[in-house]
Amino acid sequence: MVESRQDRLVRWRFDILVAATALVTELPLVHNNPADFEAIRAAVETSPDRFPKVGPLSLISVARLV
Repeated sequence: MVESRQDRLVRWRFDILVAATALVTELPLVHNNPADFEAIRAAVETSPDRFPKVGPLSLISVARLV
């Protein structure tokens, strides 16, 4: 499936909202594709001073739940 730049930006914005919700509620994020959230997880882990009240983003694969 070929995705347009506009579609990728829309999907990225939704991924950010999902990740932010998981971070502030301190709940694990259950995902189907870890690559969608890897940049966000890496940013939080490599720059903890920029995110002082946020813990690590815990990612759980759907495949592990089945």
